[in-house]
Amino acid sequence: MPARLMKTVIVFFALVVGGYLTLNFNSKEKKLTDVQQQEIIDKLLSQVSDRWRMGDIENYYSANKFNCPQISNKQKIDPAYFQCNPEYLECFLNGQTGQSKSKMELTQKIQLRFKADVPEKNHLPYSFYYLELKLNGSDRIYPIALEASCHQVYLPEKNYTYFGRATIRNKNVTTKWNNIGRQIYIDKYLVNNFQVNEWRSFKNEAPKFSNENHQPSYDLKLKERKEYCEFRGKKLLTPEYFQAAAVMPDDDNSQAAMLKLNPYPWSRFKDDVLHTQEELTKDEYQKLCGLNYTRECHKIIPFNAYYGGYLTWTGMNLSLGGPLEVFDSEHDNLKLSSFYFERTSALHRLNAFGRWEGEEFGVNDITWGNNYEVPPAEETQVKIGFRCYEIKSY
Repeated sequence: MPARLMKTVIVFFALVVGGYLTLNFNSKEKKLTDVQQQEIIDKLLSQVSDRWRMGDIENYYSANKFNCPQISNKQKIDPAYFQCNPEYLECFLNGQTGQSKSKMELTQKIQLRFKADVPEKNHLPYSFYYLELKLNGSDRIYPIALEASCHQVYLPEKNYTYFGRATIRNKNVTTKWNNIGRQIYIDKYLVNNFQVNEWRSFKNEAPKFSNENHQPSYDLKLKERKEYCEFRGKKLLTPEYFQAAAVMPDDDNSQAAMLKLNPYPWSRFKDDVLHTQEELTKDEYQKLCGLNYTRECHKIIPFNAYYGGYLTWTGMNLSLGGPLEVFDSEHDNLKLSSFYFERTSALHRLNAFGRWEGEEFGVNDITWGNNYEVPPAEETQVKIGFRCYEIKSY
């Protein structure tokens, strides 16, 4: 390897075109040993990997300090969206995310692209982005795979009980199962438009809703949602896994089965704020909308799919409220608790399921269940989100 080093070059593969990114180090021209060169590479790898995981940790987006053409400053975006986000990392490396003085002086803009465009890396699922570090004047390449795993929650190995409901099949369903010996990881958040547009790009299709990349994806048919999850090396979430990640267990540290359906994802006890028929105060509504984004909440705070208050005991987001959510099931495959119903609705439960056949999005295309409510008359179309899961082996 040549010992003379003046610059270090990072080679990124672009989503559309490839590009080189040059990083200038604050050092005079001098000979470096192989060990010193490796130390420089290791430092860069650490910096890029940390930023990939942390995202906009300084919260510069909210302070309107972004100057990134890919990310609109006119949207209200939660900082969590920028974690493991290739658009954000690209803008960060271009010095467009508010940092007053980057640790790396960047001289050329870059883009990222999928490993799917890199034939030799097709053995990995499409949840990785590739970065290669290369010392100027050398043929040696230092690869790094950036996995989009920031937004996954682990389902602890336990015995679980699945609680169905008399919605479609007119009978209660209780099934005991366990995931002992299986490492199950579930998407923390609903799949968003940016992620789906990456899949569309892979299929040479035009993007949709690109001005709302951070919002959940609602427009795919059920078959397409399954195909998207497969593209990521995952599967569409099942109602059993959803409920296991949402229902607060009787004992977090025990592998014993849950023998009863605890009422809420954040507590083992009844919460009067969600049940009382009395009018709530403003503070009580703020508490409610921070736990379960019901129909009333539209008038109080904008819907934020990444808001941290909606988390379950496993860290999964939006198990109650928000949009409807579809699962992979031959029977009841739709979470009914959503922002289409008032806070006192009986549908705001973790075992209230309906049925969607997966084609159209009209209210009448949903089987809401016997004696169940339907959205108000002014709602003619419904928004249905989804998320994926994977079983990892180590």
